[in-house]
Amino acid sequence: MASASRRSTWWATASCCSPAPRAVPGSTRRGPLRSSRSRSATRSRGASSTASTRPVRCWCGLTAMSAGVAPASPPIRIAPWPARSTRSTERPDAMAMARRTVLAGAALLASPAIAQDTSLRIVVPFGPGSGTDNTMRVFAEAFRIATGRTAMVDDKPGGGTTIGSLEVSRARPDGNTVLYTTGGHTTNAVLMRKLPYDPIEGFTPITLLTRSQGFGLMVSGESRFKTMDQYLAAARAEPGKITYGSSGIGNTTHVVGELFCRSAKVQLIHVPYKSTPINDALAGTIDSFFVSPSLIMQYLQAGKLRMLGISSARRMPQLPDAPTFGEYGIEADIPGWSGFWGPPRLPPALVDQLYKSILKAAHEKSFETFTRDNGAEIVGLPPAEFAAYVASEIERYRKELPPLGIQID
Repeated sequence: MASASRRSTWWATASCCSPAPRAVPGSTRRGPLRSSRSRSATRSRGASSTASTRPVRCWCGLTAMSAGVAPASPPIRIAPWPARSTRSTERPDAMAMARRTVLAGAALLASPAIAQDTSLRIVVPFGPGSGTDNTMRVFAEAFRIATGRTAMVDDKPGGGTTIGSLEVSRARPDGNTVLYTTGGHTTNAVLMRKLPYDPIEGFTPITLLTRSQGFGLMVSGESRFKTMDQYLAAARAEPGKITYGSSGIGNTTHVVGELFCRSAKVQLIHVPYKSTPINDALAGTIDSFFVSPSLIMQYLQAGKLRMLGISSARRMPQLPDAPTFGEYGIEADIPGWSGFWGPPRLPPALVDQLYKSILKAAHEKSFETFTRDNGAEIVGLPPAEFAAYVASEIERYRKELPPLGIQID
């Protein structure tokens, strides 16, 4: 019996871990193993002095016995499965770090991201050659330099900027399509009774990019009007004969014109355009138009257009000879600004990515220089603040614009 025990080095397996009871090699006993207390008693009653048993943990948690060297102390029962020992072979800080890594990776995979190999489509609701279009051409190149991603300017004029705006409102919220337009977005919200989209819920505000000093009264460089005094004198002497153009009914370029007429007590003829009245003004087809000087600075500096006055509170450093409307007692100040919107339901993670990349491009040297030279400033209003500003402007216009009598079907 002792000889058989010495030859055996197999581990015993408790009967609960196998379909039927198995014999312990080197033993004639069959059946399930007994507890450690029973086994100790058995050893003391007649087991060989050279053969001993030691406890072994099986996967179900019971204690099994094997032949081998006698233990130095009474066998210890191991905790049942699935309880685990409090002692770990892995450092706690390493385990925590591993868990954090896994969770961070999962969060990264769950967050939407914009593919860098796809182009950013910038929809401009004005025609080619307009000030807004020219600005975005410069910005698109700055965007490529700053982010490594291509930006494509897509002009969609018409409908008082609603055609291009509607296209973005219907676009997929994947971060690949944005709208770049002016503050006319807020005046349309009030003046257009059949607007084909919700001006607030139909878009996701990203940032107010730039702000200009106001709207200027522009005439051709060959115009008979050289000063604001001459223009006002002619308008009062010939009511209903002098024309002014705008970028569409209800656009800010129209609203500021109506505010000018009301405050200056003159009667001008409004000529709305699908996109921009610049070309007809250069040709002398219309007498004048209102626009932010930052959008047409190249024409002003070349002498092709002349600014008779500006709606801001102070004169422009770039055009110090042009007086403010306030110097003539005329109140017609509409904020001149432009910004980016995305489609509705654009995920916050994508909004944040777009905002950061747009802001990075805005501060690229070429765009900063362009903006400054054209008399504007980079604002970069964060998404939440921009959303609040747009909502407040729409609410303000609901109170101020109805007396002008502008209605758009």
